[in-house]
Amino acid sequence: SNLLLGPLPTKDEWFEVVVRSGTRRVIALLDPANRDDRPWIDQERAEAASSGVALLVLPVRRRADARAVADSVRASPQRTFIHSFRTDDRVAWVREALAAPTPTGRAP
Repeated sequence: SNLLLGPLPTKDEWFEVVVRSGTRRVIALLDPANRDDRPWIDQERAEAASSGVALLVLPVRRRADARAVADSVRASPQRTFIHSFRTDDRVAWVREALAAPTPTGRAP
């Protein structure tokens, strides 16, 4: 599959989970408006920049946000890793949105 979901990789895991797997895009579900998330986002921006990987920060605060993330992932053929800080509700909501039928009525 071109899609991986999980927790925020540690600095050591970044190479294995992202770089070696051929992932070209990482979507962080973290929220820059949340003071606790900001240092993690900054650290990940540095990791992505040094790895040549695109990082998108798409905060998921509710299920509707997860549907928007799922739609953007479906529209891209790139290998993508989606994560939150831990495998929490945000990751579960995205997994649920990805499994739901698309607006055309077809399952993904």
